[in-house]
Amino acid sequence: MTDTPSKYLLNVDYGVGGVTTHFRSRPLGDDLHSETMVLNLGPAHPATHGTVRIVVELSGETILDADVEVGYLHRGFEKMCETVDYNQVMPYADRLNYVSPIINNVGWCLTVESLLGIE
Repeated sequence: MTDTPSKYLLNVDYGVGGVTTHFRSRPLGDDLHSETMVLNLGPAHPATHGTVRIVVELSGETILDADVEVGYLHRGFEKMCETVDYNQVMPYADRLNYVSPIINNVGWCLTVESLLGIE
């Protein structure tokens, strides 16, 4: 056996260096009684439709700062569409937005009709 620990993700010794976060580190003790609070909302939260992550800094009920990450979920839509014909993209466009899927279908159809010169 070797003396160096193996670098597996589930290993306790696996480091997380190089990961960027949006949180500012604050020393404990003096800051415990301040009125500002950092709230991590998402990426999957009942108040959001789909996946979006919002890191909010609050002072009481007032929002001081917000960092919004949209498009948190990457589905590979463009790559899937590269392998099929234009008329086979409809089911993929349907699944991009579960709240109003018809909007994506209309947008796709209007784009294809415009490119093909169909009125």
